[in-house]
Amino acid sequence: MFLGGLKEKSARRAIEKSIQHRERKAALPQAFNLKRTLHIGLLIQEDDAVYEPITQALKQRLGTENASIDVVTYVSSWSKEKLSQANLIHESLLGWRGDLKSSALHTFVNTPFDVLLCYYPDANTPLDLLASKSKARLVVGIQDDALGLFDLVIHTKLDEADVFVKELYSYLSILKIA
Repeated sequence: MFLGGLKEKSARRAIEKSIQHRERKAALPQAFNLKRTLHIGLLIQEDDAVYEPITQALKQRLGTENASIDVVTYVSSWSKEKLSQANLIHESLLGWRGDLKSSALHTFVNTPFDVLLCYYPDANTPLDLLASKSKARLVVGIQDDALGLFDLVIHTKLDEADVFVKELYSYLSILKIA
């Protein structure tokens, strides 16, 4: 457990460093097409059972043809059958200094999402690390964070996916992203 604590602290430092060096991109580029497909990244926890409600609400509000959603799920217990699934993250997939051991997670982090939704209630080191290293144009969370990880925070409960998506859509419309 001693090394686990050091590894956690190392990952937290990597998150802080990523946030400090993160390039904040303009929400509205010059030639932005409002009719194009939004590429959305979604970070959730397996225990929260929010995958279905949030994806259904996003597809209903944005339209199935107007949203491409990539999901990474944090799992608290790791097993051999979960090893083959590329869209999962666990503490064991983090190396020292916040390095990612999975090529699928590297791909997720390097994908230029229009919006990255961090839909989990409490600080979670693996998910926070993905959010901090992400190349997303806009990072949206549902929790206050002391680190400045999120560009936008929409205060809702986990079971209020419809309210979250409605508010998100309002802000994306104001920012001319959707």
